[in-house]
Amino acid sequence: MLVKAHGLEDDSAHNSGEQAAIDRLAMGYKDELKREFTVIQLIGYAFTTTSSWLGIAGAFVTGVAVGGPSCVSMGLVIMLVANICIGITLSELMSAMPNAGAQYFWVMQLAPRRLVRFSAYFTGLCNVVGSCCCGAANSMAATSMILGCVKLYLDNVNFAAWQIFLIAVALNTSLVVFNLREEVLSRLATIGLYISVCCCIAIIAAVPSIAKDHTTASYIFTSTENTSGWSSAGMAFLVGLINSNWAFGALDSATHLAEETPNPSRSGPKAIMATVGVGFVTAFPLTCALMYSLSDYDRVINSATGSPLLELFYLVTNSKAAAVGMMVLVVVPYILCMINIQTYQTRIIWAFSRDNGLPLSRWLSVVHPKLHVPINALIAGIFINTLFDLLYVASTTAYNR
Repeated sequence: MLVKAHGLEDDSAHNSGEQAAIDRLAMGYKDELKREFTVIQLIGYAFTTTSSWLGIAGAFVTGVAVGGPSCVSMGLVIMLVANICIGITLSELMSAMPNAGAQYFWVMQLAPRRLVRFSAYFTGLCNVVGSCCCGAANSMAATSMILGCVKLYLDNVNFAAWQIFLIAVALNTSLVVFNLREEVLSRLATIGLYISVCCCIAIIAAVPSIAKDHTTASYIFTSTENTSGWSSAGMAFLVGLINSNWAFGALDSATHLAEETPNPSRSGPKAIMATVGVGFVTAFPLTCALMYSLSDYDRVINSATGSPLLELFYLVTNSKAAAVGMMVLVVVPYILCMINIQTYQTRIIWAFSRDNGLPLSRWLSVVHPKLHVPINALIAGIFINTLFDLLYVASTTAYNR
């Protein structure tokens, strides 16, 4: 019956697997969302949301300052191993129990009965807060990059914290339109994958080839720094791994689209593991290219533009126009990432609300009858992003930490 309801044929082993996936998916839930995402689109969505190379590009100086260049370069290798393990675990759980709630839903199914309510609720709450923190951080990062380009040209311009906040909110809110139709999201996922990979390759090729001065391989892979405040170099290295780990943030994004892909039990694991693989293949060469061209560390880290990456581009090219042009190659994928982060947090809020996990759950769990998108959860996610970004106005130090 479920197969017919979803317009699927039931005359092959493939569709028998699909039947089983839908049966598991429908454990007490209505199937309200369209199944638009193909395997390649799900991979594109997951990779663009995680954007490993953007995580490195946006905050690579932080990792260098805390633990040194080796902390970022070798940290990526360490995080690759760790996230392969995480990805395998996520893949196995998604294959067995595909559900948009993902982690909190799995806890509901697997935790000891006496702990299940608290454990599932705490997990779901962490998912909601974590995804909304990602949304807030990405909107502020993209805004800082854009305003950095303005300050590069206009030396005397200074933006107050409240102005940066308002621009970040306006940018984040304006992107909501892309999340109003499922078909747009699925097509944008493939486009985002190609654009992101091409922009990354362009930067990897251009930066070290244009740079006149270069560092050495020993600087990239063995040198250390310790400005973290810890007396132990080992502890500083561990703290610096945060930057490398951020490159694999939102690795679970594909799991929350389990109810929007025809065969989540097979497509989901492929998307998760492909995200880890493509993420490392793009992030590691980019890290080496940026470190190889980091000939004046003090100038980059103390940039008047507020964007160390932009300053590095300017240092390499010695041209404001070229530096801004390279920055566009970062900002465009960042904006695509922001669109997908909105999808990511929306699905988490919506799924958690189906189980009455949040205030106003009845309102948040509503799916628009014509658009087949949880618009109320989308609005709530943007509102929470705004609240988090308000912290930037109160204290930029507190926000960055």
